[in-house]
Amino acid sequence: MEKNLLGEDVADALFAGIDLEELSHDIILNSLLESPENIRELLSGKIFPMSRDQVLDLFREFETEGLISQEFSIKNLNDGEYNIDQVTEMLNLMFTRILQQE
Repeated sequence: MEKNLLGEDVADALFAGIDLEELSHDIILNSLLESPENIRELLSGKIFPMSRDQVLDLFREFETEGLISQEFSIKNLNDGEYNIDQVTEMLNLMFTRILQQE
């Protein structure tokens, strides 16, 4: 697989369930952070607004896929509904934190 995929290509591949083990974690996260639209692409197919539990399930799903580690996952989240912009921002902040720690 080509190492210089655009963020949208990475988001499409993740959404399609393609194994991206060949790519470094940094490449994937940097590609997703290129534009909020790349994170939105990752969220395509999800129904918004999401409840607190649905958002937590989404983050667990990303943990299972290896996109994020448990230490960076959201643990405390207020009750309520979250729109796609809010979830996109949560992911954006989390991906940025992960890259700063690596």
